[in-house]
Amino acid sequence: MKNFNTLKLLLLMIFFAGLAMEGQGQTVSRYAIDDAIVMQAYPDSVIDQSKIGGNLKVYKKRNTEGVLQETWSYVKFDISSLHGMQVEQATISFRGKTGDANFNNLFKLSLHSVTQNWQGDTVKWKTKPATSSTKLDTSFLDGSSARKTFLKNGTGLVDFINEEIRKGSKTVSFAIKSFGKDTTDNMWIGGTANGSYNVILDCKLTPRISRYAIDDAVVMQAFPDSVIDQSKIGGNILAFRKKNAGGTFDQTYSYIKFDISDLAGTQIESATISYRGKTGDANFADLFKLALYTVTQNWQGDTVKWKTKPGTGSNKLDTSFLNTSSARKEFLKNGTGLVDYINEEIRKGSKTVSFAIKSFGKDSTDNMWMGGS
Repeated sequence: MKNFNTLKLLLLMIFFAGLAMEGQGQTVSRYAIDDAIVMQAYPDSVIDQSKIGGNLKVYKKRNTEGVLQETWSYVKFDISSLHGMQVEQATISFRGKTGDANFNNLFKLSLHSVTQNWQGDTVKWKTKPATSSTKLDTSFLDGSSARKTFLKNGTGLVDFINEEIRKGSKTVSFAIKSFGKDTTDNMWIGGTANGSYNVILDCKLTPRISRYAIDDAVVMQAFPDSVIDQSKIGGNILAFRKKNAGGTFDQTYSYIKFDISDLAGTQIESATISYRGKTGDANFADLFKLALYTVTQNWQGDTVKWKTKPGTGSNKLDTSFLNTSSARKEFLKNGTGLVDYINEEIRKGSKTVSFAIKSFGKDSTDNMWMGGS
């Protein structure tokens, strides 16, 4: 199983209202910091926007042979100041118009996520960054240049921005495309060179923060002197109990670590840990019990062995169940232990907080995985 970012362990925390981080509950607004145009008709060319007023172009137009050729634009925003935060709502808006009345409100635009890095002065159609196939949001051009907002098409835009924040990305990028049957090149959208006509990203922040695990490790009782090479198990983590040849149970469990260095002086009101994973054995669907335990000793994922593993708390903080779906699951609350532990580590000045994940069912199976760091 490949270990994509979306499969990682996730820690979600909410602060007391009186101790909220700077900017919580407020909207932050950003102009695009870079942009580019790519034209299928000129696949080897970097398009010089200074020759078209610094604007963006987005359309589909038939060439002399009747074949539709596309023109897209890319926009990039700085999100470096949103590190550790979570976005509750997001919109992207623009100023632009079509000069062809035949296309008023029929000129369809779509917004797509871009995860590859790019620089506006080097992008060509032939080497353009890949885009998502799914439309995040959509909009329409008409004969007015008043600012327009892309219309929401589910939670894709917010999910993408939050994912990039959790990954530690400094910027977030999008492609704007035309998805109508046909359009016209008699159009424009303001770009980074056009001042207040530039594309804008607005994000409403929530008191929640979320972050991925920064380190992990697997330890196996069956191999007490071995550091388990996770690259051989798809980068995943494991937690199961399995009978050995002698009829006794050998345990396998995993350690995870989160960065809390920016939480000094704050207090957490609630917290959850979630993961993506599954068992491939239908006999254990919803019977595969997992538990979360505190870990106060320091450790490094590339050195941990069963024989020298960090000690864990004896009490289950929270619990969960594996089934045959890899959809994200949260550990179910088992009192205030998780919140109490995190707050204690913050008060102690700890830079990280760690946990162990164990199987506590009567029996389980090694036909399972959970996404790792």
